[in-house]
Amino acid sequence: MIVSDESFENKVEIELDSIHLCPSFVCNDKLYFINKNAYNRNSDSLYFDIYKLEFP
Repeated sequence: MIVSDESFENKVEIELDSIHLCPSFVCNDKLYFINKNAYNRNSDSLYFDIYKLEFP
């Protein structure tokens, strides 16, 4: 996954070997992935795995 800024300049490249792609979004320098396993156990809520993005 490549994260770009508002000028579409690449900021960071993230290798996603162990993560199954699913709906995700970036907000406040954090990457949010929907946790499908938790959702499958309780579909009344959304669960997210959150990763902090740090740019050089």
